[in-house]
Amino acid sequence: MKMPICDSCLRGGPLCQKCGKKLKEGKISELDVEVSRALYELAREYRELEGIELERALRERGLTALVVRGSTRIADEKDEIIRKLGERLNTRVRLAESGEEIRKLAQDILAPARVNGVNILFKKGGGEEYRVRIKRTDLMLLPSGIDTLQKIMGEVTSKDIKFVFE
Repeated sequence: MKMPICDSCLRGGPLCQKCGKKLKEGKISELDVEVSRALYELAREYRELEGIELERALRERGLTALVVRGSTRIADEKDEIIRKLGERLNTRVRLAESGEEIRKLAQDILAPARVNGVNILFKKGGGEEYRVRIKRTDLMLLPSGIDTLQKIMGEVTSKDIKFVFE
């Protein structure tokens, strides 16, 4: 299991000098530390967690999105692990695989709402806007507010994301 902080800091207590420096420089956040420690505790119970790498954690209005690598290894126990992690963090948790295409990422974060597709809108200034198309009937199934989810998706992908309801 690879985390943004070292093994000794995962066990608890104050951060070591190296990890403290990362925190002060903004390379990691307090949330990254909190999530890393919670995952470390859960890894004792779920061996599947040993194969994942936490890249970053984002929290917005009661929803925490974890960007990880190697989440396919926890597919069998994913729901239970996410539920227990949410209980430890006192928030709803969504797990997103790093480097995935935007449609897959949207499906992971917006579940149980269904994603119809993703369109790329090319702007005159040279930028791109990604429009995630969602069924209008699934509006009530979104795990959080539209603005919150758009912001999280934008931060995870570093792209301009908008939701369109059809």
